[in-house]
This record gives sequence, structure tokens and C-alpha cells, in this order.
Amino acid sequence: MENPGASGARNALLSEGAELVPIFVDGEGLVVRDGLEKAPHFRLAFVTPSHQQPLGHVMSLSRRF
Repeated sequence: MENPGASGARNALLSEGAELVPIFVDGEGLVVRDGLEKAPHFRLAFVTPSHQQPLGHVMSLSRRF
């Protein structure tokens, strides 16, 4: 999950027992490489690519795959 990220989504996921891994966000959005290094066998990624919350960054097209 993006760090910082949407607190409401984080709280909802935690209340259901999710094990969250905080992933760094920079000016191009979620740093995908950081996520893959920290959680190579992830099952879900919660991202806000169009308008990252709370920073407002837009995920670059090169990071969307």
C-alpha cells in the first residue's frame, strides 16, 4: 500500500486482517520497484494512480503496467 496513502482504505484493510507493506511514493506515484523488493509474492496492491491520496501525485505512464 502507498505510504503515505488513503487512511480509510488502510484502516478497512487492517480491520479485515490484511498484512500491509508500506511502499514509498515519489513524484511519479507508487515506486513499483520498492514494492516488488519488499513483497515479491504480494496478492493485492492498493494504489491511487490518477490522483494519489494525500499527496496528489499522478502515477507516470511508465510505472503503470
